[in-house]
Amino acid sequence: MKRTHSCGELSMLEAGQNVTLIGWVAKRRNFGSLVFIDLRDRTGITQCVFDETISDQITSVRNEYILEVSGKVCERKDKNPKMATGDIEIIVEKVTIINSAETTPLLIADMANSLYRLDKQAEEYCYLIALNTKCRVLGTFELAHGNDKSSITDCKGIFTRILLTGANSFALIHNHPSGDATPSKDDFYITEKIKKSSEIMNIDFLDHIIIGDQFYSMRETCFLQGKQI
Repeated sequence: MKRTHSCGELSMLEAGQNVTLIGWVAKRRNFGSLVFIDLRDRTGITQCVFDETISDQITSVRNEYILEVSGKVCERKDKNPKMATGDIEIIVEKVTIINSAETTPLLIADMANSLYRLDKQAEEYCYLIALNTKCRVLGTFELAHGNDKSSITDCKGIFTRILLTGANSFALIHNHPSGDATPSKDDFYITEKIKKSSEIMNIDFLDHIIIGDQFYSMRETCFLQGKQI
């Protein structure tokens, strides 16, 4: 695999160039013979276009699949000013499915965001998602609302809820009303505290996901493995 660029750095400066990206499928849209996929990594999102000559290779692809795509950077007709890469798209010429996906914490976060509209809230909310080994949701709990984060740091309360559902893994999801999903010092502190407790309890802490204009995954950045990148 030879990635030439990250998903958040392309612009009109690269128009006409052949590039290779690797990322997670954030969204898929079918329009007749054309398929549009938003490919995401920790730097951002790029729209990739699959025409009828290649779209049959991605019939099984859905959210959170990991793809390697190669193609030409072209100017978008329907520019998206809300995306850093919104002026361009990739016309895909080659695609490789690196990894298929079961239901993952990020997909669950996407569903939770659709349910609670966390990206539209004017105040901060935090939810606990309790899961089984197949990432099936067993329960959701609102842990905090507004500036009061005491219930997030209450590990006893968190793990009591998890045990009551019979879950053996969990994820945390909260929003940043500013739209900037970059973690704060408090976010890192809370994540580290809960991570240590989860190791003692032998319960898998799958992810802590922050929702703003985009998603930020503590797992993707390796913070939950003890190393921030």
